Amino acid sequence: MVVETWVKRFLLRLTDDPEAVSSQRWESSPGLSSLTGALETRAISRDIVVFSQTWQYFGRQVLYALPGRSHPWYPMSASQEVLDYVANLTPTAHAVFFYDADKVAAEVFAAFVNGGVERKQTTYFVSPSREVYTHLLELGRVKIDELEKAGHLNHISSAEFYFDGGRLSCKKVLENAQILIRRTHESGFKAMRLISMADWDSLPTSVSAPDVVAYERAIGKICPPEMSAICSYNARKSIDRGGHEFFIDLLQAHGHIVFKGLASKT
Repeated sequence: MVVETWVKRFLLRLTDDPEAVSSQRWESSPGLSSLTGALETRAISRDIVVFSQTWQYFGRQVLYALPGRSHPWYPMSASQEVLDYVANLTPTAHAVFFYDADKVAAEVFAAFVNGGVERKQTTYFVSPSREVYTHLLELGRVKIDELEKAGHLNHISSAEFYFDGGRLSCKKVLENAQILIRRTHESGFKAMRLISMADWDSLPTSVSAPDVVAYERAIGKICPPEMSAICSYNARKSIDRGGHEFFIDLLQAHGHIVFKGLASKT
């Protein structure tokens, strides 16, 4: 299968363990089927996979997910199609976003925040620190002060929102989400949006890749109807931390996938 071959190559570019990418795992993975199906709908041709004259088109449309490259044909920004998709995510949407550079993350976050403003929704940005929040939103040219004063934008620390005694806690997250939903309604907004940053450098060492997957699966099944969420992961760090299995498991745990050149329901 042409697209499956590409996806294998994608993960091989992100892992130092080629033997780990087993054919049995690929064939049995609903997450992989979803991704390859989404890629199929983009009409990726056989020429792309064999590195033909359509390579430049391939780079623009699909290689967005790979770590940054210095080649002139390699795009370093999110496509407008992806930005529109993110801006239009509806309540209950639970998306996973893999990015390769702060610039890409900033563009997608800005589209999500601005999409919420247009729909009279408020956005809560959960990150390790106020500095990370400010850096990324300023990079995306978001008017932080203006939107915060209007109630459209808020920052919450990861430690406060996700962890209970140093461990990821679905119970605590849902309790906090309900508090935020009440606050959202009391402020006159129709719904809320949530940006979650999985910063591997700041996560407690006790948190493993399987812990994150178990958490994402649980949250995905009970995402509040008044909330849409984007769970963001640095592609390289995620593969380094959990291997290709972690990457595929995250695809399975979410209803939407977002790269800088591809966005689709799973």
